[in-house]
Amino acid sequence: MKPKLWNSLQKLGEKYAVSIPETWENEPLPLFPWRMERRFVELRNLIQEKTVEEVVLGRFSCNVQKGYKTLREVLFRELDLGRWMLGTDLEGLYAAITELESGESFANVLVRWTNGVVCSIEAGTTLKKGASRPFLDRHEWVGRRGVASDRVVDTQIPQESVYVYTSETTQHFTDTDAELFGLEENEIAWVRSAWELAQNPSLRETWQRQQEQLHAWVDLALTSASEKQYRTMGGAT
Repeated sequence: MKPKLWNSLQKLGEKYAVSIPETWENEPLPLFPWRMERRFVELRNLIQEKTVEEVVLGRFSCNVQKGYKTLREVLFRELDLGRWMLGTDLEGLYAAITELESGESFANVLVRWTNGVVCSIEAGTTLKKGASRPFLDRHEWVGRRGVASDRVVDTQIPQESVYVYTSETTQHFTDTDAELFGLEENEIAWVRSAWELAQNPSLRETWQRQQEQLHAWVDLALTSASEKQYRTMGGAT
């Protein structure tokens, strides 16, 4: 665990008198940081509270810079977001994956969830260096009545709170948490996920089981791509 993340987590523990196990500093934890991001929480609420009625289709995309995350990690995240927002499980999928000589890769995955919703996932590690963030993503749900997205429709890219322009560079600042300052958005989400686990230790077994299931789903996508077949957890169809 990075020192600044560990320090931030400890400060939360001290503030609210919650014990943080010392072993966590060097221990891999079964966390889901993206579930803590406000945009995903609100998007999930729109689905769960049926503001978007009878969801039939999802469209996800996430492209990262090579070296920031592996394609497997990107697919892991996107599959979990779909499952978590819908509150359902995977029925089957079809995947096509391309590996480039440069070491970059991208995938297109069609997923069918057990509730009948179909979701397309575009994942890649082809984002060029120099982008304002190491990743760009977008998530959208389409229902029989209503559409919901985690990005402002007329921009399609992340927006910052404050921009500072100079003749040489452009700086941006975004504080999304009232208690955690000086951290990047993904770092805040990581600390909040660990904090959730610290407050509810019983979640560890559930999250560990969900992570094992997600690894099996990613393996299924890789198998589908290599065999060029639609796969379910029970085998090819």
